Amino acid sequence: MLRMKFLAHSHEVYRRANRGEWNYALNCLNRLRMIVVTAWYMDKSLQPNTLGDWAKYEGAHSLLDKSQLEILADWDGCRDSDDVMCKVRQMFDEFKTVHRNLCACVGIDEERKMMDRVIGMVL
Repeated sequence: MLRMKFLAHSHEVYRRANRGEWNYALNCLNRLRMIVVTAWYMDKSLQPNTLGDWAKYEGAHSLLDKSQLEILADWDGCRDSDDVMCKVRQMFDEFKTVHRNLCACVGIDEERKMMDRVIGMVL
């Protein structure tokens, strides 16, 4: 589920940024961040929040490590297509790593070629 949501939202960021629909594009960018955070929690065997609920992912109660919090802060978006797509690339690279771990944990194929092909259409 996370893989398909990540790829779908990546595509939406691309489409909406190219159309100048910035509120929609930045909303999708934020959802990409949420998907990566959810995957980080799952990778740590922690119960993630429901998608869209940012409670306790940042600040004193966060269970993310310092480097993850720094990465998350670096992914704030602005209304610039190049910057937004750079953030998507960074998120994709991080997602691929954690996705590989999660797939190995549950014994399913990570479908790396398919993911690279789809994200290649966006980037």
